[in-house]
Amino acid sequence: MGKFSDAFVSDDFQFLSYIIEQIGVDSMTKIGERITVMGWGKSTDLAITFYIERLAIELAKYVPVQLVDIDDKASLTNALAAAEQGRVEHWISVAHAGSFEKTFFPIMGVSQAQAFAEKSKIRNVHISYDWDYSTIIDFPLGTLYTSFTESMLAGAQTFFQRPAALGLLAHAAVPDVSLDWRDRDIDIIFPGHLRFDPAELRQNWRSLPGLGPKIMEDILDAWNGEPNKTEVIPLPHVYAAAHQAHGGDFPLMYLFEYLDHFDNYLRCQARFDLVSRVTHAPITFVGSGWDRYAASHHRILPPMSQEKVMTLVRRSKILLNMSAPYFKSHERIFYGMAAGVPVGTYGKGFLANAEDPAPDEPIIYLEPESIDHTLCQALRNSDQLQHLAMRANERFLTHHTWKHRAFKLLSLMQEAAEKIPL
Repeated sequence: MGKFSDAFVSDDFQFLSYIIEQIGVDSMTKIGERITVMGWGKSTDLAITFYIERLAIELAKYVPVQLVDIDDKASLTNALAAAEQGRVEHWISVAHAGSFEKTFFPIMGVSQAQAFAEKSKIRNVHISYDWDYSTIIDFPLGTLYTSFTESMLAGAQTFFQRPAALGLLAHAAVPDVSLDWRDRDIDIIFPGHLRFDPAELRQNWRSLPGLGPKIMEDILDAWNGEPNKTEVIPLPHVYAAAHQAHGGDFPLMYLFEYLDHFDNYLRCQARFDLVSRVTHAPITFVGSGWDRYAASHHRILPPMSQEKVMTLVRRSKILLNMSAPYFKSHERIFYGMAAGVPVGTYGKGFLANAEDPAPDEPIIYLEPESIDHTLCQALRNSDQLQHLAMRANERFLTHHTWKHRAFKLLSLMQEAAEKIPL
C-alpha cells in the first residue's frame, strides 16, 4: 500500500491497553451517554493502528470514545448490544480496521447489518486510508465517508448506493523534536520497500484472465496521454478502457481490480525512479528490495521498528515521499514537517489539500525528469534547506497535528448530522 510504516517490522506493542489508559475509556462510557466506537484489533496493520491510536486520544478529549477489539467476538457482541440499546452514536473505522463490512459480517449478514445500523441510528464513519471503493456499496444510510485526497473523494461519490456525507480528512503527525543541522549525517532518506520492478508488473499483466491484458495496456496508453496527472485519479481512464473492451456493462469488481493493478504499477514506478533516475544524489533506503539495484551512492538498511526509523529520519536533511502523482496526502509529509526535515515528493498541493490557508508550500516538489538534479541542487544549498525545514515545522504545528484532524472530523460529523439526520 505504500505507507510510511511499510519499512517497519511490528514490535510487540500493547496498543489497545495503552490507548485505553491514555483516554480513560471507563470514565467516559457511563450508562445513558451515546458513545463513539472505534474498531481495533491485534491483526490491524501497524500504520493504521498508529492512526487509530492518535485520533482516538484526541477525539476522546471532546466525545466519549470506546475502542472495540474487532478480533474478539465477545467484545464485538458487547459493542453491538450497546448499539442496540441506542448508546452508540458513531461507529468509526480507519480503512478496514473495524470497517462496516469487516466488523459486522462475522455476526450478521451485510443486509442485516445495514438494517441494524439504520434501526439503531448509528452513524457509520469510514476514514479512507487507501483505495476502498469496493466497500462503499454496502455502507448504510447516512454514512460519513472521508478521504485524504480530494480527487479520490470525488471518485468515491460515484459508488454510494444510499445518501451519504463526504469530507476531506488529510493525514497528520505527532509533534516531534528537530535535530540541529550539524547533527544530520544522512543526506536523503526513503523508508519503504521496493516490492516490484514496474516492468515485471507490466509483464505480469499478460497473465490476467480474459480481456485483462489488453485493458491494462489501454489504461497505460490513456494515462501516458493525461496532461494533468497530479490533479486526477486514473478512475476515468480505467472505466473507459474496460467499457470499450467489454462493449458495455461489466461487473464493478472488474473495475476495482483493474484500478488496483494500475495504481500499484504507478506506485512501484515512482519508487523505482529512485534507482533508475537518481544517479547522483545519495539516498539511504530503509526496507527490502533495494539490494538488487544498489549503486555506489546508495546505502541500504533493513526493515526496522518505527522508533528506529524515526531516529534516522530526524538525522536526515531530506525525507522522500514516493507514490503515485495524484496522491496529495501521506503520513511521510507530516512526519517530516513535525521533525523539521524537508520533504521531497511527487505531486503538488499537499498542504492546500489539507486545507492549509497559506498560499506557499514549504515542500520540495519533484518531477521524474529532473528528480536527480533537484535533489542534488537542494543538498548544495544548506541554508535554503534549513529555512525550508523551519517554515515547514511552523506550518505543521499551526495546521497539521492530530488535534487539528480531530477537530475537522468532529466538524464533519456535525455536518453529516445536519445533512442526513438518522
